[in-house]
Amino acid sequence: MNLKSNTNEILEDLSHNLPAAVFTYNVDEQGYDNIQYISDACEAIWGVPPEKVLNNAQVIWDLIHPEDIKKMTSSIQHSANNMSKWECEWRITPYNSTDTKWLRGYGTPRKGEGGVITWNSVILDVTNEHELRIAESDALKHTINVLIAALEARDPYTAGHGRSVAYIAEAIGKKLNLPAEQIEGISIGGLIHDVGKISTPAEILTKPTTLLEEEYALIKLHPITGSKFFHNVNFKWPIKEIVEQHHERLDGSGYPKGLKENDIIFEARVVAVADVLDSMASNRPYRFAPGIDKAIEILKQGSGSKFDITIVNAAIELINSGELMFKNS
Repeated sequence: MNLKSNTNEILEDLSHNLPAAVFTYNVDEQGYDNIQYISDACEAIWGVPPEKVLNNAQVIWDLIHPEDIKKMTSSIQHSANNMSKWECEWRITPYNSTDTKWLRGYGTPRKGEGGVITWNSVILDVTNEHELRIAESDALKHTINVLIAALEARDPYTAGHGRSVAYIAEAIGKKLNLPAEQIEGISIGGLIHDVGKISTPAEILTKPTTLLEEEYALIKLHPITGSKFFHNVNFKWPIKEIVEQHHERLDGSGYPKGLKENDIIFEARVVAVADVLDSMASNRPYRFAPGIDKAIEILKQGSGSKFDITIVNAAIELINSGELMFKNS
Protein backbone atom coordinates (compact mmCIF):
# COMPACT_ATOMS: atom_id res chain seq x y z
CA MET A 1 0.00 0.00 0.00
CA ASN A 2 1.51 3.33 -1.02
CA LEU A 3 1.69 6.36 1.24
CA LYS A 4 -1.11 8.27 -0.54
CA SER A 5 -3.66 5.47 -0.34
CA ASN A 6 -2.69 4.77 3.26
CA THR A 7 -3.20 8.44 4.15
CA ASN A 8 -6.59 8.49 2.41
CA GLU A 9 -7.65 5.41 4.33
CA ILE A 10 -6.61 6.97 7.63
CA LEU A 11 -8.49 10.18 6.84
CA GLU A 12 -11.60 8.26 5.82
CA ASP A 13 -11.54 6.20 9.02
CA LEU A 14 -11.16 9.37 11.09
CA SER A 15 -13.98 11.17 9.30
CA HIS A 16 -16.40 8.30 9.86
CA ASN A 17 -15.64 8.21 13.58
CA LEU A 18 -15.77 11.93 14.32
CA PRO A 19 -18.90 13.29 16.11
CA ALA A 20 -19.29 15.66 13.14
CA ALA A 21 -19.92 15.57 9.41
CA VAL A 22 -16.84 15.85 7.22
CA PHE A 23 -17.53 16.78 3.62
CA THR A 24 -16.12 18.23 0.41
CA TYR A 25 -18.25 20.94 -1.19
CA ASN A 26 -17.61 22.34 -4.68
CA VAL A 27 -18.90 25.44 -6.49
CA ASP A 28 -17.99 26.17 -10.13
CA GLU A 29 -17.72 29.53 -11.87
CA GLN A 30 -21.38 29.37 -12.95
CA GLY A 31 -22.50 28.88 -9.34
CA TYR A 32 -23.41 25.20 -9.69
CA ASP A 33 -22.58 23.22 -6.57
CA ASN A 34 -22.19 19.62 -5.52
CA ILE A 35 -21.10 17.57 -2.54
CA GLN A 36 -18.21 15.38 -3.62
CA TYR A 37 -17.79 13.56 -0.30
CA ILE A 38 -19.65 13.39 3.02
CA SER A 39 -19.05 11.14 6.02
CA ASP A 40 -21.48 8.75 7.70
CA ALA A 41 -22.48 11.42 10.24
CA CYS A 42 -24.66 12.84 7.46
CA GLU A 43 -27.53 10.56 8.45
CA ALA A 44 -27.27 11.34 12.17
CA ILE A 45 -27.35 15.09 11.51
CA TRP A 46 -29.66 15.56 8.51
CA GLY A 47 -31.60 12.30 8.62
CA VAL A 48 -30.55 11.26 5.10
CA PRO A 49 -27.89 8.71 4.09
CA PRO A 50 -24.69 9.99 2.46
CA GLU A 51 -25.47 8.44 -0.93
CA LYS A 52 -28.57 10.64 -1.31
CA VAL A 53 -26.50 13.77 -0.80
CA LEU A 54 -23.52 12.98 -3.02
CA ASN A 55 -23.71 15.06 -6.21
CA ASN A 56 -27.10 16.43 -5.09
CA ALA A 57 -26.44 19.31 -2.69
CA GLN A 58 -30.07 20.46 -2.99
CA VAL A 59 -31.04 17.68 -0.56
CA ILE A 60 -29.06 19.52 2.14
CA TRP A 61 -30.22 22.98 1.07
CA ASP A 62 -33.88 21.93 1.30
CA LEU A 63 -33.44 21.13 5.01
CA ILE A 64 -32.08 24.57 5.97
CA HIS A 65 -34.41 26.80 7.98
CA PRO A 66 -35.91 29.37 5.51
CA GLU A 67 -34.73 32.30 7.64
CA ASP A 68 -31.13 31.05 7.50
CA ILE A 69 -30.75 30.37 3.78
CA LYS A 70 -29.64 33.94 3.03
CA LYS A 71 -27.08 33.81 5.86
CA MET A 72 -25.70 30.53 4.53
CA THR A 73 -25.42 31.70 0.92
CA SER A 74 -23.83 34.99 1.99
CA SER A 75 -21.24 33.19 4.13
CA ILE A 76 -20.24 30.93 1.25
CA GLN A 77 -20.10 33.84 -1.20
CA HIS A 78 -17.94 35.88 1.18
CA SER A 79 -15.57 32.96 1.63
CA ALA A 80 -15.34 32.41 -2.14
CA ASN A 81 -14.86 36.09 -3.01
CA ASN A 82 -12.11 36.58 -0.43
CA MET A 83 -10.73 33.01 -0.39
CA SER A 84 -11.11 33.24 3.37
CA LYS A 85 -12.14 30.70 6.00
CA TRP A 86 -15.81 29.74 5.86
CA GLU A 87 -17.69 29.72 9.15
CA CYS A 88 -21.43 29.79 9.73
CA GLU A 89 -24.15 28.81 12.22
CA TRP A 90 -27.59 27.90 10.96
CA ARG A 91 -30.72 25.88 11.68
CA ILE A 92 -32.06 22.81 9.93
CA THR A 93 -35.12 20.60 10.16
CA PRO A 94 -33.87 17.04 9.61
CA TYR A 95 -35.61 14.85 7.02
CA ASN A 96 -38.90 13.37 8.31
CA SER A 97 -38.63 15.40 11.54
CA THR A 98 -40.23 18.46 13.07
CA ASP A 99 -37.29 19.17 15.38
CA THR A 100 -34.90 22.06 14.86
CA LYS A 101 -31.16 21.55 15.04
CA TRP A 102 -28.41 24.15 15.19
CA LEU A 103 -25.31 23.43 13.10
CA ARG A 104 -21.92 25.12 12.95
CA GLY A 105 -19.60 24.69 9.98
CA TYR A 106 -15.97 25.46 9.22
CA GLY A 107 -14.03 25.14 5.98
CA THR A 108 -11.10 26.50 3.99
CA PRO A 109 -11.58 27.28 0.28
CA ARG A 110 -9.15 26.15 -2.41
CA LYS A 111 -9.38 27.11 -6.10
CA GLY A 112 -8.86 24.29 -8.58
CA GLU A 113 -9.00 23.71 -12.30
CA GLY A 114 -11.60 25.67 -14.24
CA GLY A 115 -12.13 28.06 -11.32
CA VAL A 116 -13.89 25.44 -9.19
CA ILE A 117 -13.71 26.34 -5.50
CA THR A 118 -13.59 23.45 -3.04
CA TRP A 119 -14.17 23.53 0.70
CA ASN A 120 -13.04 20.58 2.81
CA SER A 121 -15.27 21.22 5.77
CA VAL A 122 -16.49 20.03 9.13
CA ILE A 123 -20.05 20.51 10.42
CA LEU A 124 -20.95 20.10 14.08
CA ASP A 125 -24.35 19.65 15.71
CA VAL A 126 -24.38 22.45 18.34
CA THR A 127 -28.04 22.14 19.34
CA ASN A 128 -27.22 21.37 22.98
CA GLU A 129 -24.93 24.39 23.13
CA HIS A 130 -27.75 26.63 21.88
CA GLU A 131 -30.21 25.17 24.37
CA LEU A 132 -27.71 25.94 27.13
CA ARG A 133 -27.42 29.50 25.84
CA ILE A 134 -31.20 29.85 25.95
CA ALA A 135 -31.28 28.60 29.54
CA GLU A 136 -28.52 31.04 30.51
CA SER A 137 -30.35 33.84 28.72
CA ASP A 138 -33.58 33.06 30.57
CA ALA A 139 -31.71 33.10 33.91
CA LEU A 140 -30.13 36.42 32.96
CA LYS A 141 -33.50 37.92 32.05
CA HIS A 142 -34.91 36.81 35.40
CA THR A 143 -32.01 38.47 37.24
CA ILE A 144 -32.44 41.65 35.23
CA ASN A 145 -36.18 41.73 35.90
CA VAL A 146 -35.50 41.44 39.64
CA LEU A 147 -33.06 44.37 39.47
CA ILE A 148 -35.46 46.47 37.41
CA ALA A 149 -38.34 45.73 39.81
CA ALA A 150 -36.18 46.80 42.77
CA LEU A 151 -35.19 49.99 40.98
CA GLU A 152 -38.74 50.73 39.89
CA ALA A 153 -39.97 50.42 43.48
CA ARG A 154 -37.60 53.24 44.47
CA ASP A 155 -37.79 55.38 41.32
CA PRO A 156 -40.34 54.60 38.58
CA TYR A 157 -38.73 57.15 36.24
CA THR A 158 -35.32 55.41 36.21
CA ALA A 159 -36.80 52.00 35.40
CA GLY A 160 -38.92 53.40 32.56
CA HIS A 161 -35.91 55.30 31.28
CA GLY A 162 -33.93 52.05 31.12
CA ARG A 163 -36.56 50.39 28.93
CA SER A 164 -36.59 53.39 26.58
CA VAL A 165 -32.80 53.49 26.33
CA ALA A 166 -32.77 49.76 25.51
CA TYR A 167 -35.32 50.35 22.75
CA ILE A 168 -33.37 53.26 21.25
CA ALA A 169 -30.00 51.51 21.54
CA GLU A 170 -31.37 48.40 19.85
CA ALA A 171 -32.77 50.50 16.99
CA ILE A 172 -29.38 52.19 16.53
CA GLY A 173 -27.64 48.81 16.52
CA LYS A 174 -29.95 47.54 13.80
CA LYS A 175 -29.46 50.74 11.79
CA LEU A 176 -25.71 50.16 11.94
CA ASN A 177 -26.18 46.52 10.85
CA LEU A 178 -24.41 45.22 13.92
CA PRO A 179 -24.45 41.44 14.57
CA ALA A 180 -27.62 40.26 16.33
CA GLU A 181 -25.68 39.03 19.35
CA GLN A 182 -23.96 42.40 19.79
CA ILE A 183 -27.31 44.20 19.50
CA GLU A 184 -28.76 41.94 22.19
CA GLY A 185 -25.92 42.87 24.55
CA ILE A 186 -26.34 46.58 23.82
CA SER A 187 -30.07 46.33 24.52
CA ILE A 188 -29.51 44.56 27.84
CA GLY A 189 -26.82 47.06 28.79
CA GLY A 190 -29.21 49.92 27.96
CA LEU A 191 -31.94 48.36 30.04
CA ILE A 192 -29.83 48.25 33.20
CA HIS A 193 -27.34 51.06 32.56
CA ASP A 194 -28.66 53.05 35.55
CA VAL A 195 -28.99 50.09 37.92
CA GLY A 196 -26.40 51.69 40.21
CA LYS A 197 -29.02 54.25 41.21
CA ILE A 198 -30.46 51.57 43.49
CA SER A 199 -27.86 52.86 45.97
CA THR A 200 -28.73 56.54 45.43
CA PRO A 201 -31.01 58.01 48.14
CA ALA A 202 -34.60 57.99 46.89
CA GLU A 203 -35.14 61.57 48.01
CA ILE A 204 -32.43 62.68 45.57
CA LEU A 205 -33.76 60.60 42.67
CA THR A 206 -37.27 61.99 43.08
CA LYS A 207 -36.36 65.53 44.19
CA PRO A 208 -38.76 67.96 42.43
CA THR A 209 -36.26 70.85 42.37
CA THR A 210 -32.83 71.29 40.85
CA LEU A 211 -30.17 69.13 42.48
CA LEU A 212 -27.51 70.68 44.68
CA GLU A 213 -23.88 70.13 43.69
CA GLU A 214 -23.30 67.56 46.44
CA GLU A 215 -26.50 65.72 45.47
CA TYR A 216 -25.42 65.56 41.83
CA ALA A 217 -22.03 64.22 43.00
CA LEU A 218 -23.86 61.31 44.66
CA ILE A 219 -25.79 60.55 41.49
CA LYS A 220 -22.55 60.54 39.50
CA LEU A 221 -21.43 57.54 41.53
CA HIS A 222 -24.05 55.27 39.93
CA PRO A 223 -21.92 53.95 37.02
CA ILE A 224 -19.25 52.60 39.38
CA THR A 225 -21.84 51.31 41.85
CA GLY A 226 -23.78 49.61 39.07
CA SER A 227 -20.72 47.97 37.53
CA LYS A 228 -19.89 46.39 40.90
CA PHE A 229 -23.13 44.39 40.72
CA PHE A 230 -21.61 42.51 37.78
CA HIS A 231 -18.00 42.32 38.94
CA ASN A 232 -17.95 38.51 39.20
CA VAL A 233 -20.61 37.76 36.58
CA ASN A 234 -19.42 36.22 33.31
CA PHE A 235 -21.60 37.64 30.54
CA LYS A 236 -20.99 36.98 26.85
CA TRP A 237 -21.52 40.75 26.44
CA PRO A 238 -19.61 43.63 28.06
CA ILE A 239 -22.48 44.52 30.41
CA LYS A 240 -20.22 45.65 33.25
CA GLU A 241 -18.37 48.01 30.89
CA ILE A 242 -21.58 49.43 29.41
CA VAL A 243 -22.91 50.21 32.88
CA GLU A 244 -19.62 51.76 33.95
CA GLN A 245 -18.90 53.76 30.78
CA HIS A 246 -22.25 55.10 29.55
CA HIS A 247 -21.49 58.61 30.89
CA GLU A 248 -17.95 58.71 29.48
CA ARG A 249 -17.28 61.03 26.53
CA LEU A 250 -14.74 60.75 23.70
CA ASP A 251 -12.94 63.94 24.73
CA GLY A 252 -12.49 62.76 28.32
CA SER A 253 -15.08 65.16 29.76
CA GLY A 254 -17.36 62.39 31.02
CA TYR A 255 -17.44 60.41 34.23
CA PRO A 256 -16.63 58.42 36.36
CA LYS A 257 -13.09 57.89 35.00
CA GLY A 258 -12.73 60.51 32.28
CA LEU A 259 -12.01 57.85 29.65
CA LYS A 260 -11.20 58.96 26.11
CA GLU A 261 -11.80 57.64 22.59
CA ASN A 262 -10.84 53.96 22.17
CA ASP A 263 -10.85 53.40 25.92
CA ILE A 264 -14.65 53.62 25.70
CA ILE A 265 -16.16 50.46 24.24
CA PHE A 266 -18.44 50.82 21.22
CA GLU A 267 -21.45 49.35 23.03
CA ALA A 268 -21.18 52.03 25.75
CA ARG A 269 -21.00 54.73 23.06
CA VAL A 270 -24.30 53.51 21.63
CA VAL A 271 -25.96 53.53 25.05
CA ALA A 272 -24.54 57.02 25.73
CA VAL A 273 -26.32 58.43 22.67
CA ALA A 274 -29.54 56.56 23.47
CA ASP A 275 -29.34 57.86 27.05
CA VAL A 276 -29.10 61.48 25.92
CA LEU A 277 -32.00 61.07 23.50
CA ASP A 278 -34.38 59.62 26.07
CA SER A 279 -33.26 61.98 28.85
CA MET A 280 -34.01 65.02 26.68
CA ALA A 281 -37.31 63.55 25.46
CA SER A 282 -38.59 62.71 28.95
CA ASN A 283 -39.86 64.67 31.92
CA ARG A 284 -37.77 64.56 35.08
CA PRO A 285 -39.01 65.19 38.63
CA TYR A 286 -37.37 68.64 38.54
CA ARG A 287 -38.05 69.70 34.92
CA PHE A 288 -40.18 69.19 31.84
CA ALA A 289 -38.68 67.46 28.83
CA PRO A 290 -36.52 69.84 26.73
CA GLY A 291 -37.64 67.85 23.70
CA ILE A 292 -36.16 65.81 20.92
CA ASP A 293 -35.03 68.87 18.95
CA LYS A 294 -32.85 69.86 21.90
CA ALA A 295 -31.49 66.31 22.08
CA ILE A 296 -30.54 66.42 18.41
CA GLU A 297 -28.88 69.80 18.94
CA ILE A 298 -26.79 68.41 21.82
CA LEU A 299 -25.78 65.35 19.84
CA LYS A 300 -24.83 67.39 16.76
CA GLN A 301 -22.75 69.78 18.86
CA GLY A 302 -20.92 66.87 20.47
CA SER A 303 -20.69 64.68 17.36
CA GLY A 304 -17.10 63.57 16.87
CA SER A 305 -15.92 65.23 20.07
CA LYS A 306 -18.09 63.82 22.84
CA PHE A 307 -20.18 61.28 20.92
CA ASP A 308 -19.31 58.78 18.21
CA ILE A 309 -20.19 60.44 14.89
CA THR A 310 -21.34 57.19 13.26
CA ILE A 311 -23.74 56.48 16.11
CA VAL A 312 -25.05 60.06 16.18
CA ASN A 313 -25.72 60.00 12.44
CA ALA A 314 -27.57 56.69 12.73
CA ALA A 315 -29.73 58.02 15.58
CA ILE A 316 -30.62 61.21 13.70
CA GLU A 317 -31.51 59.22 10.58
CA LEU A 318 -33.84 57.05 12.65
CA ILE A 319 -35.54 60.14 14.08
CA ASN A 320 -35.85 61.93 10.73
CA SER A 321 -37.31 58.82 9.08
CA GLY A 322 -39.87 58.39 11.86
CA GLU A 323 -38.46 55.00 12.86
CA LEU A 324 -37.86 56.34 16.38
CA MET A 325 -40.79 57.90 18.19
CA PHE A 326 -40.74 59.73 21.53
CA LYS A 327 -43.84 60.12 23.67
CA ASN A 328 -42.95 63.60 24.92
CA SER A 329 -41.43 64.94 21.70
